Amino acid sequence: MTTTNQQSISTELRESILQDIVAMSMITTALEKRLDADDGDTARMLRLLTDKLSEDAERLRSVIAELEAA
Repeated sequence: MTTTNQQSISTELRESILQDIVAMSMITTALEKRLDADDGDTARMLRLLTDKLSEDAERLRSVIAELEAA
């Protein structure tokens, strides 16, 4: 694979990851708004989901940092 192809793939992957992060942030925001209205089991499940989405978004940010460093 040539360097140009690698750069193209890296750019496409980076853009895809950024889109995923934006989507995750939007979902997390919507879930957090829902948390304000709920309590009990639903709130606990939503909190776990928002925590997981935040962790996944952070991992994706790390992948982007690694791609940019490469």
